[in-house]
Amino acid sequence: METESFRQRIQKACSLDIPYELPLSSTFVVKGHAAVAVVFAEGKVLLVHRSPHGRHAGQMAFPGGYLESPDETAELAARRETLEEVGLDLPLDDIAGTLPELYTFSSELMMRPIVFVSPQIPGEIRLQTHEIESAVWVEWNGLTQTYRMEWMERGSLRFQTPVFESGDPRHPVVWGATAVVLKNLMIRLQAC
Repeated sequence: METESFRQRIQKACSLDIPYELPLSSTFVVKGHAAVAVVFAEGKVLLVHRSPHGRHAGQMAFPGGYLESPDETAELAARRETLEEVGLDLPLDDIAGTLPELYTFSSELMMRPIVFVSPQIPGEIRLQTHEIESAVWVEWNGLTQTYRMEWMERGSLRFQTPVFESGDPRHPVVWGATAVVLKNLMIRLQAC
């Protein structure tokens, strides 16, 4: 996947008006704002496996977290969180676009995905182990071929979610908000 043409496709995809496919309630509480970094390099996308402790314990996700101040933009928060969680210092010039905010039901946050396209894998991963158990670069084309919809249960909730296979035998399933973003981005890229 040639970086510059992929960057242009991402830019075009991010400009499209394609909403997330979510069952939205008219009564939800927003407790804060977060940003995630959807990082592409060499035809791969970066996923992290969250540690078994804390919010989103054990889930496959993008690096990301809370906006720490009213002055911090989603772009800066995604960059900061990626540096903190996996040790990758992403240049702001690598930002190819942003996706619409997405409400995350489990944390009651509005999450903004920021899409970075790097010409090469931007350094060696250094995990912040109290938050991140592992990180993996997943082939984008292979990941999109594993897409399916699946019913899941969490506590008393039963819901349908997009699911992808990460290729990581230790933590194979990507679901929830991360999978919703992946599906939306996949649909956007197919439309370009």
